[in-house]
Amino acid sequence: MLAVADYRLSFVVTAGVAVVGSALSLAATRNARDQLAQMGPIKPSYDPPWKRQARLLTLGYIGHTWELFGAWAWIPAFLTASLLSQGRMTGIEVGVWTAVTLHVSGFFGSFLSGYAADHFGAKPVLVTFSLLGAVCSLVVGWPSEFNVVLLLTLVWIYGFATIGDSSVLSSAMTETVPASQLGRALGLRSILGVGAGSVSPIAFGMALDMTPASVSWGLAFCTLAVGGALAFACAIALRK
Repeated sequence: MLAVADYRLSFVVTAGVAVVGSALSLAATRNARDQLAQMGPIKPSYDPPWKRQARLLTLGYIGHTWELFGAWAWIPAFLTASLLSQGRMTGIEVGVWTAVTLHVSGFFGSFLSGYAADHFGAKPVLVTFSLLGAVCSLVVGWPSEFNVVLLLTLVWIYGFATIGDSSVLSSAMTETVPASQLGRALGLRSILGVGAGSVSPIAFGMALDMTPASVSWGLAFCTLAVGGALAFACAIALRK
C-alpha cells in the first residue's frame, strides 16, 4: 500500500483486516457456551505434583516469549539492513520476504508442532523447538553478508522454530492445571510472558548499540538465545 498510496491508507487497510477477523471470530463462536468449573477449597499448604509442571511451563513460556518477541521486533530490521545493503532487493521485496520467512514459516511451525505433540507428546516437541530456536538465535545474526538464499533460509527456520512451541506450551498447560485454577494460571503466565517479551526488544537494542558494528547483530541476537536456553532447560525438566 505504501507503494501506491500513503501511510494513512496503509494503516486503514491493515486495521480493516483485523476488523474482518473480529467479525469472523464472532461468527465462529456464536454457538459457544461457557463452561464454569467447580471451585474446590483452596489449601495453601498443599502443593500437588501438577504445580511443578505448571511452574516449568510458565518459565518455559517466559523464555519462549523473550525469544519470540525479540525476533519479531528485530528480524525485519535485520533483513532490511542485510538485503538492502547488498543492493539486490527493493523495499517491497524485503517486506514480502520478511513476511514469508518470519510469519508464513510460523504458520507451518504451529501446525506441525501441534500435530507432533498429538502423536509424540508435548515434551519432545518442546525440547526440539526450543533447542532449534536457541541455536538459530546464536547463529542468525552473523551471516548478514552471506548469500541471499542462505540468509532467507536461515531466517525461515528461525521463524519456524520460535513460534512452533507456542501452541504446545498452551495446550500442555491446559492439560496440566485443574480446570478450577486454569484461568488464574494462564493469566499469570500471560502477564509474566508478555512482560518478559516487552523487555526483550529493548535488551536487543541495547546490545546492538553498545557493541562494535562488525559483531553487533550477532551479539544482539545472542541475547535472545537466553530465552531459548531457558525454554529448553524447562522442557528437559518436564515429566512428559
